[in-house]
Amino acid sequence: MEKVEDRYCYFLECLTYYDGEEIQVFYGRAEGILSKNISQVDNDKKWSSLWKVFIPLGYDRPQSELTEEERNNRPNVTHAFLEFRNWYYEKNKEFVKVKRLD
Repeated sequence: MEKVEDRYCYFLECLTYYDGEEIQVFYGRAEGILSKNISQVDNDKKWSSLWKVFIPLGYDRPQSELTEEERNNRPNVTHAFLEFRNWYYEKNKEFVKVKRLD
C-alpha cells in the first residue's frame, strides 16, 4: 500500500439467522481509510490490531485513538446485530418486550 493513493476501505460484518426453515442474513458496514502510519496508541476495547490503521470516515485519527463515545457515535455505520434485532422485533412484535432501535 506504500504508493497507493486511494486508501478507502471498510469493515463488513455479517450475521446469519436460521430458524430451522429460513435463513436471514444481516450486514453491518463501517467505512474509512487506511492510515499511512501505524498508531502507537493501544486500546483495551479493540477486537483487532487493524484499529491502529483504520481511520473511520469523519475522523482524522485511527480507531484505536477514538474515545468510546466517538466509536459508538460514528456516522455512516450500520451494525448487523442491530439490523437483526429490528427485523426480529418487526417479525415478532406481539411476543417480544424490547423496542425497535434506530
